[in-house]
Amino acid sequence: MEEVGLQSWYSSESAKRRLGRLCQDVHEAGAAVYVGGSPSEPLLVLEAEQRRPPSSQDVVLSIDEAKAEWSAVTTACSVYGTTFRIRGRRIMRAVLTRHPENRHPAERFLRSSSGQAEQIASELLRLSDKVRKLRLGGSHHD
Repeated sequence: MEEVGLQSWYSSESAKRRLGRLCQDVHEAGAAVYVGGSPSEPLLVLEAEQRRPPSSQDVVLSIDEAKAEWSAVTTACSVYGTTFRIRGRRIMRAVLTRHPENRHPAERFLRSSSGQAEQIASELLRLSDKVRKLRLGGSHHD
């Protein structure tokens, strides 16, 4: 039996299995849900198409194409920041984007050929982790 209503988070596998229905539901509700990662640190956002203006850089896929290439789509989205517009049979339904804050664990291992760039990147990662921890810690006291 089909799930009724939208959850706030879906595992990647669950989102892939019910992608058609999920795209339809977010479109009809004008909503957004998180996908992949974990409920506390999702990696992707699947949102109603009308919530995000199109860009010439967006990749347009049908629901079936997105499902068939799910691993590549979610990796390109979460690691490279590629935005995917997902088309239903008759209309554009949803947009899949990288979460605005959470990053794929593979990014911890990104290395540059420049030593100075690598040092700056490491410092930025350390600072962003510190800011994230402060933000999460502060939200519990609000």
